[in-house]
Amino acid sequence: LILQAAWELTISAGRDLLDVGLPPEEVEVILGLIRKADGDILSVGALCSRKSGAERHVEVTVGVPPHLTIDLAHSIADRIEAAIDARYPGTRTTVHVEPYAERLTDDGARCC
Repeated sequence: LILQAAWELTISAGRDLLDVGLPPEEVEVILGLIRKADGDILSVGALCSRKSGAERHVEVTVGVPPHLTIDLAHSIADRIEAAIDARYPGTRTTVHVEPYAERLTDDGARCC
């Protein structure tokens, strides 16, 4: 019994020291935040997410209309980052903005 409790405590503590994927329910919330961040988002590509210690890391590719200026595309990325940070403060978010293409499917596939 003591060994089992020690093992469970070791595993629990170890998760905080290692990189692990975010729980599926958090990933779904993040995908919803991304899709609601701006009306010009036409697709959400692969979403990579992980937790390292107390920090969350999110990386996502979004497809936008090809005619958008760099300034507008950058502001979309800023809105996505702000929405995720408002829900999960301190999250390190990287948004890759690409011209919409069929190869960017709107499935929010997970790469991590």
